[in-house]
Parts: sequence; C-alpha cells; structure tokens
Amino acid sequence: MKELISVIIPFYYGNEYIARALQSIKKVSDVIADSADIEVIIINDSPEIEVMLPDIELNCTVIKNDTNSGIHRSRVNGLKIAKGNYIQFLDQDDELMLDGYDKQLALLENADIVVGNGYYSMGQKNYVIYKSYSSMEYLIQLKRLLKIRNLIPSPGECLIKRESIPKVWINNTLSTDGADDWMLWVCMFKQNARFAMNSDNVYRHNDSQGANCSANIGKMRDSANEANSILNKYGIITATEAKTWRSAIDFKYFQDTRQLKIFDYIRFRKEIFNNIIYKFVIYIKSVF
Repeated sequence: MKELISVIIPFYYGNEYIARALQSIKKVSDVIADSADIEVIIINDSPEIEVMLPDIELNCTVIKNDTNSGIHRSRVNGLKIAKGNYIQFLDQDDELMLDGYDKQLALLENADIVVGNGYYSMGQKNYVIYKSYSSMEYLIQLKRLLKIRNLIPSPGECLIKRESIPKVWINNTLSTDGADDWMLWVCMFKQNARFAMNSDNVYRHNDSQGANCSANIGKMRDSANEANSILNKYGIITATEAKTWRSAIDFKYFQDTRQLKIFDYIRFRKEIFNNIIYKFVIYIKSVF
C-alpha cells in the first residue's frame, strides 16, 4: 500500500511564489508515484486575498484562517486536516528538488524524521546547506541546537512521521513567527525521536528579497525566546538547558546585528568558543 505525504504550506500574500512551489511538488509527485501519493494543503493566512493556483494536476486543498494567525498556527491548522502519515512543512517561496526524494522516503521507514540536504539560493548563487554527510551527523544533535543555533534551517528539507510530531508543539503555538521549527526539533530530540540524515539535495530555500521572517533578526530572537520559555515551562528542557539556549540566542542576535562590545566577548565567551569549535570541525569534515 502506498504512503500518503501531506505537504503543508502556510500562505501569506505569496501569489508570486506559490506556483513555483506547487510545480516543484508536482514534479516530485510524478517521480515517486509508484511508492507514494502527495496531497498539498495550503493555509491562507492572508485576510484580503485568495490563493491563485496554477493549472496543474495536483491534489490540492486550500483552507483560510479566520484571522491572521502566523506560521506556526497555520502549520498546525494544516496538520489537523492532513490525511497523510508523512508530513512535510514547506514555505510558500521554497521548492522541492527531485534528487534524493525517493531516498528520503526509504530512510523514513526506520526513523521518525529524515533531514535532507539542499541549497540556499541567493541571487544567482546556490550555497549547499550541509557540506557532507559527516557534517550533518555532527550538526544535527540536540546539544548543538541548544548551544549554537538552529542547525536544521528549514522544515522544508525534512520528512516527518505524523505520529512523531510532539503534542506540546501542536498545542503551544508561537505568537511570533520564526522559531517554531527550532522548537519542533528540540521537542523531537527530547522525546527520543529517531533522526536520519540524507545528504542528497531535496530542497531549495529561495531568497525572497528579505520576505522570509528569518531575515528579521530581532523577530527571530523574540520567537526563539518564546519557544525556550514554553519548553522550560512544560519541563521539556531543564532550567540549565533553557539558560544555555537563551545565551546562544542572545549571542547570535548581538553577533548578527554587529552589536558585540568588549564586555560581550567576556559575557559570551562560552558561546564564542562553541561557535569557533563547530566551524572548525565543519571545515575539517568538508575538506577531508
């Protein structure tokens, strides 16, 4: 019996992007048709416009939020009506790639989540997300997520078993967009989910002229701190882990906004050391 994959796409004034995303899903759907079917659920979070769907044969459902609810709530709303046992959360301006998607499916048979590789597209240049399989193994660990940053940059590169999505993530949606995927990975690690890695390129993140919420550094900091507080409140992470994570969030914010002062190099000495070590290790793993 074929599996059903539910691709859930939050939509927010994204008609200039959505056709590209859906066309990429259609190509993947045709390639994996013998082993899996795909349904697409678009959650329209735009109060004033409708989604303009391209003229392609694709199992696609559009639902509309009553009010603007944000990315996390939109993903959960899509999850509630999804029929698939496999879930993929894709952003409206990103796309799937044909390479390695069948491997993604195969790996999920013995895992709860498969993290695939892919590209960041910035202008005319493509940057690979992970340099090697060994670097994926090193980066995709709970301690790196808490001590450095979100090292699984998008749910679009992940295929997840629906039953493995934690209830605390479903029932406690973030009010500020940006870090719900970071929150999801931490939750999954803490419930001992099995992570598998696929070094094939299955995903492309497109630079939408800064339209992506991750480009808003201050908003991302607020969102990450909100996720931290929720998981600490429910005992998903310990007080020590929460403190470590908050320091990593603050350091990334000050670093990205170029606000580090002399005193901050003392205050964030652990975070600076962690970042130096992880970048050095990744360099070594990519060279050798």
